[in-house]
Amino acid sequence: MKVYVLTRVVNNDFMLNSGAFSTEEKARGFTEKMEAVKNPLFSVVHRITEMEVDALLKE
Repeated sequence: MKVYVLTRVVNNDFMLNSGAFSTEEKARGFTEKMEAVKNPLFSVVHRITEMEVDALLKE
């Protein structure tokens, strides 16, 4: 299972972080870990699906 987490970084650029996991539980842990980063230069915007990633890449 692939997980993509969209994050906003310091200059309002966006960065896509991704990870491939064997279970939903591990994927959730990755997302929660990303959200737990308390860095003012980095904020999680939202978790997106592979279909949404494909749609973004086509734009």
